[in-house]
Amino acid sequence: MVLPLLATAGLLAAVAPTAGAEEATYNPSAAPAAPAVSPAAKPIGSSSLTAARRGPVRQIGPYVPEIPPVPADTGVGRRVVYCNSCQYLWVIDEHDKVIRNYSISGRQFMPGPGVYHIFLKQRYTFATNNPTITWEYMVTFTYGPNGGGIGFHEIPWQYGAPVQTEAQLGQFLSGGCVRQKHEDAVFMWDWSHVGDTVVVTA
Repeated sequence: MVLPLLATAGLLAAVAPTAGAEEATYNPSAAPAAPAVSPAAKPIGSSSLTAARRGPVRQIGPYVPEIPPVPADTGVGRRVVYCNSCQYLWVIDEHDKVIRNYSISGRQFMPGPGVYHIFLKQRYTFATNNPTITWEYMVTFTYGPNGGGIGFHEIPWQYGAPVQTEAQLGQFLSGGCVRQKHEDAVFMWDWSHVGDTVVVTA
C-alpha cells in the first residue's frame, strides 16, 4: 500500500481499504477529528500540517497485504507450510524458495500441528456429511475426527454458488479442509505430488 509519510495512526485507519476494494479514498469527514495519539507518541512529520492541507489521499494500485514470514522450525526442502492460527499457506520448493503464498480458510485447531504427507488427489469430490457441497482440486494430507479427508481444495460450491467469497479467505470458515482461491487450488493440484510434506503449525 502506498501511503504518505505524513500519515498518522488515525489517517492510516481511514485509508485502509475494505475487503475486496481495489483502492481506497481518504474521506476527511469519515476520519476522526483528532486522531488518538498517546502522549508519548508523536505523528510523523510536521504537527502544523493539518488534514485539510493534506488533501485527498488515494492508494495507487490494488491493495497488497503484508506477507507474513514462513514460521520457524518447519523443516527444509520441498513442502507446504500451513499456519492454522494465521490462516496462511506457503508452498516451498526443493531449494527452500517460497514459490507461492496466500491466505486460506480452514478450521481453527484442525488439523493439529505436525508433519503430514499428501496421500490422495481427487479432481472432483464433495462433503461427506452433505453431498450438495462440492469442490474440485482436492489434495488430501490427513483425516478428520469423523473419518473424512482433510486437504487443500478450491472454495466449495452449493446450489450453484460458492459458500464463501475470496475476500473472506483468511477467516476460519471451513469444516476442516483448507479452502483456496480457484487459481491457487489449481496451482496446488498441479505442483503437489503424493508423498509431499505438509507442515501444520499452530
